[in-house]
Amino acid sequence: MSHICRTMIALSAIALTSQPAAGTAGFAEWEVLTPGGHQIAHSDRWKSRHGDCLVPRGTSIPVVSQIKRWRYYKNYVVGQTKSAFFVFNEKTKQVITLANKAALSATIKKKVRAGPLSDWYTGQDGWSEAWFPLLVWPRCKGASGQPPAPKALCDRFLSKRGLAVQRVTTWGQQCASMKRPSGHPGITAWCKLILTASKRRKSR
Repeated sequence: MSHICRTMIALSAIALTSQPAAGTAGFAEWEVLTPGGHQIAHSDRWKSRHGDCLVPRGTSIPVVSQIKRWRYYKNYVVGQTKSAFFVFNEKTKQVITLANKAALSATIKKKVRAGPLSDWYTGQDGWSEAWFPLLVWPRCKGASGQPPAPKALCDRFLSKRGLAVQRVTTWGQQCASMKRPSGHPGITAWCKLILTASKRRKSR
């Protein structure tokens, strides 16, 4: 179970109504897992030096820093930093740094040879994904006393394409690894939605 997931469960009794309030309560950090199980994080541990960064599984050293946006392909994470573009091989953990968008497109065509699995994500999307069951999903469902979440945000995670990404990234991996219910109803319900939908797909 990830640091963020453990933190969410520990803080699940706190009543929060919006992201700004969440930030002041210590919810500004986030980490998400790529399809290959690597971290993209905005964490106190790294953010002062690396900003939003990519940390390979099994290590604690970022290999890509100052990430502005990213998206997933089969076996690859592709993205843009403040100064360049990058292609990260999820199997070998190797990073290719590229100077411009044209070079990125050429590298994707040569090495990736497949369409993207996801849309482009930013740090805002990383926050939303990490805290979705507790802070975003209730607003998508119109929870009483909470401001509604933007429809575009809800669709980004709850559409057929969005759920497909969730099944193979952060919460799909975390939910599959839980040996018992999390103890928080929001997380339990989110896991049930993801894992049930995943089983339905496999049975077809």
